[in-house]
Amino acid sequence: MLQDPNLKGAYLIVDALDECETDLPQLLGLIVQSASTSPHVKWIVSSRNEAHIEARLSLNGAQMMLSLELNAEHVSRAVEMFVDFKVSQLASIKHDSTLQEEVRKQMHEKANGTFLWVALVFQELEQVDSWDILQVLEEVPADLNPLYDRMMRQVQQLKRKDPEFCRLVLLTMMLAYRPLHLLELGTLSGLPGQISKNLDSTAKIVVKCGSFLTIREDYIYFIHQSAKDYLDFDASGTIFPSGRDAVHYNLFSRSLQVMFETLQRDMYRLHQPGISIDSVKQPHPDPLAPVRYSCVYWASHLDEAYRSSSPCRSDLANGGKIHLFLQKRFLYWLEALSLIKSISSSVQTISTLLTLLKVSPDFR
Repeated sequence: MLQDPNLKGAYLIVDALDECETDLPQLLGLIVQSASTSPHVKWIVSSRNEAHIEARLSLNGAQMMLSLELNAEHVSRAVEMFVDFKVSQLASIKHDSTLQEEVRKQMHEKANGTFLWVALVFQELEQVDSWDILQVLEEVPADLNPLYDRMMRQVQQLKRKDPEFCRLVLLTMMLAYRPLHLLELGTLSGLPGQISKNLDSTAKIVVKCGSFLTIREDYIYFIHQSAKDYLDFDASGTIFPSGRDAVHYNLFSRSLQVMFETLQRDMYRLHQPGISIDSVKQPHPDPLAPVRYSCVYWASHLDEAYRSSSPCRSDLANGGKIHLFLQKRFLYWLEALSLIKSISSSVQTISTLLTLLKVSPDFR
């Protein structure tokens, strides 16, 4: 499209290059190539300070770089405006100008030019009565990592089984290869059936996860890359007490189970096996919604778990769970992949299985 002679000009905006986990070199190469050969195309990109990204995007001085660290005064002013706006939206103090001014003052002093910190604190203040707001503000630490520590303690202090439910949600999101739909999370996380089979109940558990996660259009995302980094390093022992391999095995096992239980012939009731995929209309509710992730990524989790999980070896053996699944559901699985437009994933899955079978001592 960028080579279209009718294109007079284009602006392409990419936020958070440092959060790109797959094929970042190819993306950077595309940006550099188009910026060098297509002068009518302008790129605006943002990233945390990563030396390899900055070096790759160097275009002999042709680009303009804006460092937020060197423009801290402007950023702080923008954060102050954000604080003022959020204070005006707090329903509990809407008619108390004196309290509003005190909240503004304390937020300005603690924000340190960080939009995310402000957003997370106000998310908590929205749940607080007016007479407790100043005490909560006093208790809230001024930096992100201590704030995440506080959020994690709040999760662990929830009542009854909620801390464990939140841990199941967080560890599933940590190891998932993409954001999950609420129905997919219910399938994969190991939450009790009365929660996992109900969209609203699953959403309530996600909301209890201390603002580490957010829900948009029924898909779950980390509030920010720094939140995932915190869970990955600072809270790893809490989230993964038995290690990550065991979680990968559980994700594989639950995926295989839900596919076995859900997949069948003609999932969308098309009655026309030869119909073009472009003519297929997704039914509502979608019977494949809970298993979309599992259909694509089950073997990837198996691969992650294989080297340290002895159950994986028996699953790969003749008569094991995988053998049975391929015998009974292979064609239904291929049909499901075609309906979700991911048929190419079957090639990678079969390749992964063949590699594991070659090194499996239980395979004959």
